[in-house]
Amino acid sequence: MNRSFRRRLLAPGAGAALLLISLPALSATYLPLCDADLADRSPLIVVARVLDREIRLETSGASPLPVTVIRLSALNLLKGDLPSTEIRLVLPGGEKDGLAVWLPGTPTLADGQDAILFLAPRPGRPGEYCLTEFGLSVFDVMEDPDGTRFAVRALFASGEERFLSGDGTTEPAPDAQRDYGAFVAALRGAAVGASMAAISRGTPAGPLRLAGTDRTANWVNIGGPEGGTGNLFRWFWDTSSSPDANVVPQGTQSNLTDGTNGLAHVQNAATRWHGVANATVKLSYIRCRSRESRR
Repeated sequence: MNRSFRRRLLAPGAGAALLLISLPALSATYLPLCDADLADRSPLIVVARVLDREIRLETSGASPLPVTVIRLSALNLLKGDLPSTEIRLVLPGGEKDGLAVWLPGTPTLADGQDAILFLAPRPGRPGEYCLTEFGLSVFDVMEDPDGTRFAVRALFASGEERFLSGDGTTEPAPDAQRDYGAFVAALRGAAVGASMAAISRGTPAGPLRLAGTDRTANWVNIGGPEGGTGNLFRWFWDTSSSPDANVVPQGTQSNLTDGTNGLAHVQNAATRWHGVANATVKLSYIRCRSRESRR
């Protein structure tokens, strides 16, 4: 019996001028596919680094819809030919000119990260590529605290990924990941006709993070000044791509009903968020010295 997994649509709040199109009929549905078949169906397999992205409108049927064009630099060509080291990967969805589209199951790629991608050229658009099997065609390059690298389908939960890999199992195995070096070597061999055996999975020495990127961020004034307007912001929750963040208060809050300056409340909020189990964003409180104390 075939089995598929349908990813749910999670739509952020939209302003009055924003038209959100969910396209439920086009939701991504995945069927099991082993690594060897995935490699065989993909004209181009490459390890690439994300440089930047843009959103443009493309005509689809009667109306234009947004697509996201991710610009990448090829680091290691495993199969196929590339006329240039620059790759433009086109994914459905984005926000442009008052239109917002999100196709559930669309993979995410963070700026600066490395990934193994299984691609096919877009007809009539030189230099542009699409994913051959959509979310199945993206493996994030991640590393554990010891620096050991793994190829991870971060889009899927562990049980889903094991089943979709075609090994016939769905048992939870959150720590079992493909060894990056072994996977790359097997893909390169398959490109020249070698048989591709199932890649053994290893256990990371700790939490995984995107390889080669600094995922710690210090954000200044993300909520806007006291008394200002338009201070709403979104934090996009994803898998393994959200950065750690330091909460650094500048100044104090006046007119609170409990008579405090608000700093203890900021610290308490950061502590509680940091303590959420399995959260992909961790907040840490850092008390910043006043300007007078720096002199």
